[in-house]
Amino acid sequence: MASPTASMSIDILAKPGEDVFEACPKLKEIKCFTDYAREPESLLPVNELITYVVLLYSKDSILNKKPIDELPMRRLKAAKMAGLEAEKTSVVKDVFELESDKVADLIVRYILSQNHYEWADRCACEFQLEENLRIRMTPISKSDDDKKTIEASTKKDMLTTHFSKYRKQMKELDAEIFGDNENVVAHVKKSRATLESLV
Repeated sequence: MASPTASMSIDILAKPGEDVFEACPKLKEIKCFTDYAREPESLLPVNELITYVVLLYSKDSILNKKPIDELPMRRLKAAKMAGLEAEKTSVVKDVFELESDKVADLIVRYILSQNHYEWADRCACEFQLEENLRIRMTPISKSDDDKKTIEASTKKDMLTTHFSKYRKQMKELDAEIFGDNENVVAHVKKSRATLESLV
């Protein structure tokens, strides 16, 4: 049976269960992965994390084809396919929310190593959108100080304006990166059916 990631430049799921560097020799040529493997985040399994990063942040990933799912959904799919336990606190905090400097650095360096700055910009913009929503969804605490309440409301209003700009930028980047090729869209829909059966 063919690997589900055979179409990717790094066929990360070609040999599941094996050491990722042995299964995908190309990884040895990408400095951010070899650096991370030497000094990993202690609570996260190296093979699974690297697989997750390749699945979620590779420009040519099977998870990043148009029509592209929202980031939270792609995170969960990538984690499941990589063998990361998405419900573990260390995965949520260090990997999904990027609270680990080592993991965040690994991801940023991998995105930049692909030499595709529109893709790097899209990844950053998508993270900003999610962060923006998280802040806006936090209730304004009730206070006797009207000035603080007004300041908090003004900040949220500003974030709403920024959100619209980020969405517009995402649409422009998507058009630039993915284009509007109907054949690509049809191929993605077909390959998604296979992908859904895996996750």
